[in-house]
Amino acid sequence: MRLGVFIPVLQDRPTGLGVYIEEICSRILRLNPNAVVYTGTPGVGRPWLERVEVKSIGARLLPEFTVGAGARRRARRLLWLASEVALQLPQDGVDVLFSPVQEGPLVGRVPSCVVVHDLTALKYPDAYDRLTVAQTRWLLPLMLKHARAVVAVSQNTRRDVIQTFGLAPERVSVVGEGYDCAVFRPRDAFEVAEVRARHGLGGRYLLYAGTFSRHKNLRVIVEAMARLPESAGDVVLTLVGRTDAGHYAELETRVRQLGLTSRVKVLGYVSRDSLAALMSEAAAFVYPSRYEGFGLAPLEAMACGAPVLVSNVASLPEVVGVGGTLVTGETPEVWGRAIEQVLMADRSSVRRGALEQAARFQWDDATAALLDVLRRTARV
Repeated sequence: MRLGVFIPVLQDRPTGLGVYIEEICSRILRLNPNAVVYTGTPGVGRPWLERVEVKSIGARLLPEFTVGAGARRRARRLLWLASEVALQLPQDGVDVLFSPVQEGPLVGRVPSCVVVHDLTALKYPDAYDRLTVAQTRWLLPLMLKHARAVVAVSQNTRRDVIQTFGLAPERVSVVGEGYDCAVFRPRDAFEVAEVRARHGLGGRYLLYAGTFSRHKNLRVIVEAMARLPESAGDVVLTLVGRTDAGHYAELETRVRQLGLTSRVKVLGYVSRDSLAALMSEAAAFVYPSRYEGFGLAPLEAMACGAPVLVSNVASLPEVVGVGGTLVTGETPEVWGRAIEQVLMADRSSVRRGALEQAARFQWDDATAALLDVLRRTARV
C-alpha cells in the first residue's frame, strides 16, 4: 500500500492535536514506510520522517501572499485540497490518503480517510477564530462527504458527526487515542519533589492542564475553591497551559475578585516530564470541561495514578469510566463536594483504578486499528 499522509503543521511544542499527529503518524509510517507525507512545514525535522518522502503543500500556490504565516499555510493547504491534490496523489502513486486532522480532499479519485476529533468550533464558536468556525461549518461536511472513510476518536464524536452532517453510520468508525507510556507514568518521590520545589508547590494541590477557553469551564473550579471548608484551606489550584490564548484574563479577574490569588498558581507551559511529575502527586486532577472530543489530559493524569474529576458529559465518561469521578452538574457547590470527597478518599485504591482504566488506551492499538481502516479503504 502506497500511503499518503496529510500533516498541515508540525509543532515545536505539540499539544492536543499536535500530540495525536506525532504519536499516530510516527507509528503508521514506521509500520508502512512506503509513503509520502504532504505538509505545510516541510522544514520541521522528525526522526520518523527520515525514511519517507516529504513534500510541501501548495508550494506553488499564493507565492506573493503577504499575510501571517498561519493564514498563508491555511490558504495554501485548502487550495491544495480543492485543486492540486487531484493530480498530485495519482502522480505520486498514492493508494489512499490519510488525514489525522479534520481536513481532507475536496476533489480527486484517490480515496481518503479523515479523522474527526470534535465539533467544538460549532458548539462553542467563541473558543475559535472565525475562519476555523466557518471551515468547520461549511467545508468540513463537504470534506467528509468526499472521504471514503471517516474515523471518530470517540463514540460521542461519532454521534455528533452523524447527527450534525448526516453521514451514513456505516461510514464512520471509532478509533480512540492513547498516551505516551514512557512519559505519563507514576514518577518517583525524588523527581516529584524536584518539580514541586521548582514551582513552589509545598502542600496539597489540585491540578488542571489544558487551554483557558470558556468551554473548559475553569471558573467553576475557582468558585468551588472559595467554598471549600477550612480543613481544605491549604489546597492550591495549580493551572498549566498557555496564558496568551483562550480567555485566561477573565479567569484571572475572577480569581482576584474572590481573593484567591494566594491559592491559585499559574505555571504556564511546562514540559511533559514536569507535567507527569505534577500529575503523579496531585490531590486531584480537575477537568470541568463542558465538551470534549476525547479527553487526552484526563487519560494522561490517570496514567500517572492521579485521582481524576471530570464532567459527566460528551466523551469524558468513555475515557475516564470507573478510573475517576464523573461529576454531574456544573455548579460550584457540586464541584466543591466532589473535591472534598476526593481529598478524603483512600489514594491507593483510587490510584489502582486510574492506572487500570488508563491501560485500556494504547497508541499501538489505535495505530493497528487505523492501518486496518486504511488498507480496507485502499482496496474498496
